[in-house]
Amino acid sequence: MSESQIPAAQAEPAAEPQPGSREEMRRNRMQSNWVNMVIALAACMALVLVALMIAPQPQGDPTRTVDAAAEASAAAGQAGFDPAAPALPQGWSSNEAGLEQMGKPELKTWYASYVGPSQQWIALRQAQPGADAAAWATSIVGEDAAQTGTSKVAGPQGRTVAFDRYEKPDQKQALVGTVGDTTVILMGTAQWDSFEDLAARTLRAAA
Repeated sequence: MSESQIPAAQAEPAAEPQPGSREEMRRNRMQSNWVNMVIALAACMALVLVALMIAPQPQGDPTRTVDAAAEASAAAGQAGFDPAAPALPQGWSSNEAGLEQMGKPELKTWYASYVGPSQQWIALRQAQPGADAAAWATSIVGEDAAQTGTSKVAGPQGRTVAFDRYEKPDQKQALVGTVGDTTVILMGTAQWDSFEDLAARTLRAAA
């Protein structure tokens, strides 16, 4: 038989490691590490999705711009009070505004949504609940909101108005106070300085 007719030697299959050997233990550790990495990655992705789902989001399109002052003027006749349209600081804008039925008892409510730098968002709600002010405010802020203190907000003519601070489990915050003969609620996700600044601007707008 010539060399060309000699069949090539076939590679023998790798031998399986003996049970309990170091090779078997090494292989098991490698497989276990890969499984643990996959499980950890899946858990991280699940946590991110949950966080995105529960994070408060501004109502309306955050890229939309609305003339809240013009909307407030148009709503004044139907509201029964003068809706507040505060002058906004630099970087802030309104993306939604109008008169809606809100709260319990259900009242005509002036609503304006404001978005600012660093994904800050504050929604202003204003109504004339009279004797039902506490019940109406609670229905808006939510019974799960915890009062955490008071903000002393500087109003016009040197007077100071107290706004109650609230924090909610869903990361929202709120300021609740009296502006003229109306109750104003500022609620959203922003720095407390931004809440207090908007409250002061609301007091000046209503003066």
